Amino acid sequence: MNRTHLNEVLMNDGRCLEHVRVQTEDLCLLAVSENGLALKFVLHKTYELCLVAVKQNGLALEFIKNQTKELCYIACEQNYNAFAFVNLKFQDEEFCLTIVRKNGLMLQHVVKQTVSICEEALVNNPWALRFVKTQSVYLCFLATIQNCLCFDLVIPELKDDVIQKITNSLESENNLLVSLSPDICFS
Repeated sequence: MNRTHLNEVLMNDGRCLEHVRVQTEDLCLLAVSENGLALKFVLHKTYELCLVAVKQNGLALEFIKNQTKELCYIACEQNYNAFAFVNLKFQDEEFCLTIVRKNGLMLQHVVKQTVSICEEALVNNPWALRFVKTQSVYLCFLATIQNCLCFDLVIPELKDDVIQKITNSLESENNLLVSLSPDICFS
């Protein structure tokens, strides 16, 4: 196969790099520019190739052995699901908060969960409760008031306390409404 034809093939489907025996930097760059996931087939991954790949498809982070914090951030900006492949040493609280604010279900990949991280995940998606490692009445309440079906995810030993907190919350809201003047409510 001549060089021009090979370039055309890689510009149309970067994954064809898998079948290229003699890889050059230029060929690899063409491949990952078209499809970042072609990084899987790059034999000698340079920082530049990795950067181009994650900018094209954040999920290419899976194929980067020597990740940097910058590559992780760029990959997750392109596709927050790339967080599943972020090296644990880059999972600081700020980064985790940014990710779970975009998709609460990414909580499943957060190794060191804090109340703040869990809270933000639940605000984004109450179903993230299934990934909370240490449930509390507060976190279960937060998920359940957003979607009552999430109550099924509450661990059995907290269910009564969560029901009580919901009941107290509803009573407080009713008392507030009753104490408001009818003139204020209906003016």
